[in-house]
Amino acid sequence: MLQLVRGTTAAFSSINLGILFGVVIIPFPTAVLASALADGNTDDLRVAVVLYAFAAALMSAPWWVLFAYVRRHPELRADSVDQEQVRVQEARPIVGLVLYGLTGVLGWLVTPLLGLIGVVVMIIFHGATSQGLRHGDGLFGSLMGGAVLDAERIDGYLYEEAGEHLGTGLGMRTRGVVGVFNIAVVPGARGRGLGRAITEKVLREGVAAGADAAYLQTSALGRPLYESMGFRLLENWTAFHA
Repeated sequence: MLQLVRGTTAAFSSINLGILFGVVIIPFPTAVLASALADGNTDDLRVAVVLYAFAAALMSAPWWVLFAYVRRHPELRADSVDQEQVRVQEARPIVGLVLYGLTGVLGWLVTPLLGLIGVVVMIIFHGATSQGLRHGDGLFGSLMGGAVLDAERIDGYLYEEAGEHLGTGLGMRTRGVVGVFNIAVVPGARGRGLGRAITEKVLREGVAAGADAAYLQTSALGRPLYESMGFRLLENWTAFHA
């Protein structure tokens, strides 16, 4: 969180106290759960799982509030952090709230074993995402250099102003079709139409090379731009990032 912000307010500090409160109370349900596992019966374990899930969900809630607060107050964000980076982080506490709630329900209504499995899964999830969630750089994010750009039907595009690199794009031509990838603009230059300009450049050169159709993949954030350029939705994809 401290890498995302450059300042604080009274409200920000108050929300942070809520986070610290959640950290303070979590040892108690952890001890109850450990005791139930060591010496308790099934009913003891059921109550312990529900208590832990409730406390963990309570710990997730102020994180959600904090990320939402930073998103609504861009003046608090560090210079290198854009709105999308903050928005993506809100998914982490939401997952915590939903899945810890489900863990408690399953542990109470079905079997404490399912609740324990849910607790373990969530601990692994929060450990793996302790540095925050990343928003994807696109399907070909790792292919913007090296031998890929030497391929005959792949062209890379770099937008520069006064020697400063502000945007990128990638065009891939196959059988009369041009694929548009890696349209990206640095946060400080967004809102100036550079993404559209780079996309149009890829399309123009694709058409000049014989393409009569184009395709691309986009997030919901970029969809209005591409629909305004004549693209239409053909299918929805699910992206996995590791």
